[in-house]
Amino acid sequence: MFFASSDEICGRCIHLDEKNKKKYSSKDEYYCPEVCRYCQQTDRACRYFVKKFGCHIVTEVIKSLPYNPVINPQDHVVLKTYSDWRINTLEEDEKYSSLLQQYDYLGVEISRALKEDPLEPLMSVTLMRTYIVPITDMIRHGQDDVAVDKYCEMVMYLKNKYNIQDQRPIYRTNIDVIDNAPMILARKNDNE
Repeated sequence: MFFASSDEICGRCIHLDEKNKKKYSSKDEYYCPEVCRYCQQTDRACRYFVKKFGCHIVTEVIKSLPYNPVINPQDHVVLKTYSDWRINTLEEDEKYSSLLQQYDYLGVEISRALKEDPLEPLMSVTLMRTYIVPITDMIRHGQDDVAVDKYCEMVMYLKNKYNIQDQRPIYRTNIDVIDNAPMILARKNDNE
């Protein structure tokens, strides 16, 4: 049997169905339709491995669109745009490193909450229209900082909607609009 490289694990594969958790098991195992069995997220990936992009929210939105004609989300032009933007722009510029670190946590938590939302298809359409498509246009026109601000607005909206607890402030290119700035300033003033 062929196995992928050691850093490729089932939990990083788009095929692992995290909605389909094995019942009555002491392990957290999820169904993989490619190998027709339940796997743990830490299992080594098989030859069917297709890496999830770091674009967790966009991937989940595209997968859940009610009219999605794309079988493989990675073939979707919007997801490719976001992935290329992350790899070629955000990961290459040090000023976005805290954004990416924060997103690697929040993106996973938000996409998990979105999967569990009974109105996920409707929410996905709303997110596409309100945030994802406009951000895609900003990316295509080289408006990286504006796109980052709009993306942070979407993440903040979803973080609040799904009550995701994370004490770190949402990254912004404009430091004055960090969501926790009043608390941070209040603590600073108390210490003076």
